[in-house]
Amino acid sequence: MGIFYPSKPKFKIMMTGIDSNVEEIPRYITNEIKESMVLIGMNVQTFDYKNLLINNWYRDRVSDKNYMMRGEGKPFFEQNNGIIFVIDAESMEALDWYYESQRKIFEDILNEEIYKSLPILLIANKQEKNQPIKANEICEKWDLKNIIKNRKWHIMEARSNSKEELMKALDWMSEQMTKIE
Repeated sequence: MGIFYPSKPKFKIMMTGIDSNVEEIPRYITNEIKESMVLIGMNVQTFDYKNLLINNWYRDRVSDKNYMMRGEGKPFFEQNNGIIFVIDAESMEALDWYYESQRKIFEDILNEEIYKSLPILLIANKQEKNQPIKANEICEKWDLKNIIKNRKWHIMEARSNSKEELMKALDWMSEQMTKIE
C-alpha cells in the first residue's frame, strides 16, 4: 500500500488570543479536535477547517512580551501560513481591561520576523454580549490601518456561540490561502 496524500493542501494557521475567548471557538466549528494539549501555562487544540490546519493556542494568563515564542510554545508559532487573532470584544470595560495586554500581544506578533508577510484575520468575538465593541471601534482604538502594513488583513465581528459567523471568519482565511496555492 502506498503513502496517502490528501487531495487538498493544508495550510497551517495559528489562532491565538487570551483565555477562554479563544478556547471555545473550535467547539462551535467542529466536533473533531485532532489534538488537545495542556502545557505549562498554555493550551493547544488542533483542528481542520476546509484547507486549513488550525493550531488554536491560548494562555490562561498574560505574561511577558515573549511568552509565546519561548519553550513549549515555539513549535506552534513556526512555519505558519496565516494568523487569526481573537479579541475579547465583550464590552468597553472588558476591552479596557484587556486592552493593553491584547494589543501588546498582537503588536508582538506583527513585529516577529517570521510573520511579517502573513495574512491576518482579527475576530472581534463575543458580539452576543451586552454593548460589545464593534470592529470599527477596535480598528480606530488599536490604529490598525497604521500598525498593519504590507499584508492582507481583515477584521470581522462574531458571536462566540454562532457557528455560522465563526465559519464565515475562517472562510476569509481559507480564501486567502487559495490565492497563494
